[in-house]
Parts: sequence; structure tokens; C-alpha cells
Amino acid sequence: MRMAKKETTEEKYRPVRIEYTKTSNITELGVQKYSDNYIIRALARKFFYSPTTIEKIIYSRV
Repeated sequence: MRMAKKETTEEKYRPVRIEYTKTSNITELGVQKYSDNYIIRALARKFFYSPTTIEKIIYSRV
């Protein structure tokens, strides 16, 4: 039985969101250590997506 497209897409994007949350919660001296721009570019490189796609995934625009 095939899963609905929405479910498989969510499964595909879940690791990106988890990694973003984990990385954005890293703080040093009470300040976020990595900028959002850096995190987005690092995730794009890691998951083989464009930075624009990563932004859409993170902010649930996809």
C-alpha cells in the first residue's frame, strides 16, 4: 500500500527540521552560536537542497 504524498514528503523533510532545531538551539554565552543564514546554507549542503528549499521546509511553506 502506498502512503499518501503528504506523509512521505513530511518524512523526507522531518530530518531537516530536526537538524535545524538542534543547530539553532546551540548557544554560547547565552547567544545563538550560528546565524540562521549559516544554518540554512549548512543544511542545504548536507541534505542536497537549495538554500531556498531549506527555508521553505523550515518555515513550513512547502
